[in-house]
Amino acid sequence: MNAKAPLYAEADVPEYWIVNLVDRELVVFRSPEEGAYRDRITYRAGDRVAPEAWQDVVIEVSELFPAEEPS
Repeated sequence: MNAKAPLYAEADVPEYWIVNLVDRELVVFRSPEEGAYRDRITYRAGDRVAPEAWQDVVIEVSELFPAEEPS
């Protein structure tokens, strides 16, 4: 899932987000150091997250995913 993470960390990209549509989760990598990210946080529906660069921009994780089909 995160094959690009080492490349981004090596380039000192401060934050890297993966929207996992299959598992309906947002995975956020932060704090690059020596070619790897020190922090990996998984958010799910009901969670809220803000990019470190724009703390006033709060995103409802559930809004990142299409509505679930009724069973």
